[in-house]
Amino acid sequence: MVNVDMMRFLKINNDTVLNFISKARERIIIAKPAFFTVEIQALIKAKKEHKINIDLYMEPEDKAIRLGFGEQSALDLINTNRYSFNVQLAECVRMAILCFDNNALLYAPDLSFAEAEIPKTTFANGVLCNGSAAKVIIDQFPPSRNKERIKRKVRANVIEFPGNYFPDA
Repeated sequence: MVNVDMMRFLKINNDTVLNFISKARERIIIAKPAFFTVEIQALIKAKKEHKINIDLYMEPEDKAIRLGFGEQSALDLINTNRYSFNVQLAECVRMAILCFDNNALLYAPDLSFAEAEIPKTTFANGVLCNGSAAKVIIDQFPPSRNKERIKRKVRANVIEFPGNYFPDA
């Protein structure tokens, strides 16, 4: 995409989100109440293929999943692949933000229980920003801490805390 100051209204669905994830080459920041398994699988694929830095912002525990904003299997997949992501916890996230390279997409996240009842989106439910508009959004997030996550061997009796914090043992 051309890095021109531009904002476009778009119809966003899971396919749109997956398409934008696949276009990333440098960094992905994604903030949502919770995630769907297909999104996490796409992020893992992007990480493996392009060595992308990925920051995930999500709500703690599974309340957002119980509200219908994601799937438990996605949370399990994040945990299994926790060294691929910089996971940050945030309270009461009710919109979705996907920043990829120099673009920012703002949209209303899907509710899993409502998908079967709601017809296909016919009206724009997201905004794609480029240029200085995207930069303003991306600058709200701290820079990635590490280009590559360092795997540390953890003793069996030590609990790994969110954000990959390890207490001194």
